[in-house]
Amino acid sequence: FYLPGVAPKSYEPGQSVDIKVNRLTSTKTQLSFDYYDLPFCPPTEGIVTDAENLGEILTGNKIENSPYDVKLYQEMKCQILCRQIYKKKDVELFKTKIEEDYTVNLMADSLPAATHVPIQSSQSTFLAYDHGFHVGGTIRTAGASPDEVPKYYINNHVRFTIFYHTPD
Repeated sequence: FYLPGVAPKSYEPGQSVDIKVNRLTSTKTQLSFDYYDLPFCPPTEGIVTDAENLGEILTGNKIENSPYDVKLYQEMKCQILCRQIYKKKDVELFKTKIEEDYTVNLMADSLPAATHVPIQSSQSTFLAYDHGFHVGGTIRTAGASPDEVPKYYINNHVRFTIFYHTPD
């Protein structure tokens, strides 16, 4: 019996932490897509499907490897995964997924990755967490007319902060 995140796993300094990709999801469309349906950087060793349990298969999750290389207890600065020049059809595909508010779902050591989201109230600001991160977003010029076409961007910088428990 295995429940992700329940069985403790010990890591040695410098040991790799698996960062895997899951589905792209949207609250606007309710349709999910495979991560690599968008032209994201694939792993150099090729894409490998890695269903960890029957529940993932039954819920339609498609867990696959990623090109991210994360080592425990090692602070790493910006690493380039790949350089790509997108074709017009790729750009249109990204734009559609951004307009439909798609989220990239990643997993670190079988646990879902999340994004800090500051929540503002009249008295204070506190942090909440959203699953994954948005594929991208749009920018409009301040004071622009509603007819102005927005500029699109892809979230192409990902920062991992991994919290861990140190045994006593």
